[in-house]
Amino acid sequence: MSARAMKPYCGCLECRIGRAVDEYYAENGLRDPGTGTHLIDSAEAISKLQTVAGELIAGLSNRGQRRSALKFAHDALDAGARAARSGTAEYVSVPSAVEH
Repeated sequence: MSARAMKPYCGCLECRIGRAVDEYYAENGLRDPGTGTHLIDSAEAISKLQTVAGELIAGLSNRGQRRSALKFAHDALDAGARAARSGTAEYVSVPSAVEH
């Protein structure tokens, strides 16, 4: 996977994560000699995102909040895979943080 061209500043989570990955690989990654773009190890990027998400969820003090966050993370990943396949946006609702 190669780094994408920098887009105008956007504050959404997807763009912020994308910029962070691009900036990391610009400093630490390998450059494709043919195109000049930075090569990104997508498996490493996904693994690091998984680690960060796990740490954020584990840091929640309430069991119900942890369960809710894990369900939301699962649903969001599933929706992302469906959106990638279909080419259309998929939406995920945020579950209640109250344990039932």
